[in-house]
Amino acid sequence: MIELRGRYNTVKVFTHNIEEKAAEQIHELCSQKIEALAYICPVCFCEIDLFITCEDEPSDQNHGLTLLEAKNNYIRLGRML
Repeated sequence: MIELRGRYNTVKVFTHNIEEKAAEQIHELCSQKIEALAYICPVCFCEIDLFITCEDEPSDQNHGLTLLEAKNNYIRLGRML
């Protein structure tokens, strides 16, 4: 494993051999201050997780809540949590 450190972030690369150009690109990305975008549902205030693939997959952005649970909570409670 190789750790590449930039100004703002550190990345663990699970290899013993990395191309110099790839390491430079990773370092450049880790040295940029990147603002995260959040997409919030205006109805239930659930953060839209772009990485989940189905309704019953837990969402990291919503503290493990699934989309199905959020929908059921909204129907039952008028809110997701």
